[in-house]
Amino acid sequence: MAGATKLVSGTETNLHSHPVTHIKSAWESVTEDFSAAVTFTTAFASVPNVVATPQSSDPNQSATVTDITVNGFSVYLNKPTGGGAQNIRVHWIATDVGNP
Repeated sequence: MAGATKLVSGTETNLHSHPVTHIKSAWESVTEDFSAAVTFTTAFASVPNVVATPQSSDPNQSATVTDITVNGFSVYLNKPTGGGAQNIRVHWIATDVGNP
């Protein structure tokens, strides 16, 4: 992989250092029980892997990433408890490092 240095390896572990252009991260304010569309400021060269996590003190709060493309993705925020829906900050990171 051009521009990457393999740091560790194992049966299921690969970690590389990489140019910054292959990683994007930010946060999005998402209302519980709704999805939000996230658009990357610049497209990836290949469909990235995306991980999202809510900033919440509720251990049952979770975010689901769907519809990933080179241009963006959707993130759904579940509502684990009763009461009114809240806006929760969802942090995400996307990378195409290691993709063919």
